[in-house]
Amino acid sequence: MTVDKSTELPVRAELYDDSGQLFKVETQENSRVGKYWVPTKFVMENVRTGTSTILDLKNVRVDQNLGVEIFTERNLKRSVGR
Repeated sequence: MTVDKSTELPVRAELYDDSGQLFKVETQENSRVGKYWVPTKFVMENVRTGTSTILDLKNVRVDQNLGVEIFTERNLKRSVGR
């Protein structure tokens, strides 16, 4: 894993199969949102097939003054079912 020293966030990770062969490479882009550095784009590339999956986060917001009751176990389980 490669970590950006200035943000202390990962920027690259290599995944290997059971035989030690490189299987996938994940890269991550980090952006400043307010006073925080947050991951905003992930690319997972299968090096064998050349295919990739991209997760691109848009409109990331922080410090939204969310109430602690939102994060109860009951509410979190209910949110998953939606």
